[in-house]
Amino acid sequence: MQPRGVSPLSGPVTGYPGALGHLGSGSIGRSVHVELPSGMLELLVPREAGVPASMRFTFSLERLEPAAALRLLRMRQRIMNGGAFEVRTSAGTVGGGDLPAESGAFFDHAPRGSDQDG
Repeated sequence: MQPRGVSPLSGPVTGYPGALGHLGSGSIGRSVHVELPSGMLELLVPREAGVPASMRFTFSLERLEPAAALRLLRMRQRIMNGGAFEVRTSAGTVGGGDLPAESGAFFDHAPRGSDQDG
């Protein structure tokens, strides 16, 4: 995890470990997919100024140690609060944008690999 600090974007910064799964660019914007321990982030960052980014955060709390589950829940809370964000790798920033508070992100907490139909 990265140390907390102050970001020129919005204030306090918190880092979460993950692996960059995909980075794409198209006519309407960019997409970034990040694999996290027991979760995944999908970011869509529009090219058009003033249009908020969108994010899908999928995670499972099954079989996690309490500290790991708490990290995921804290991450969810930070996303729900909205505001500026960046996705950084060792090579630098690969994506970022602004999320509106509450409604700007979609969350899915479902057991991974379970049969949802019965």
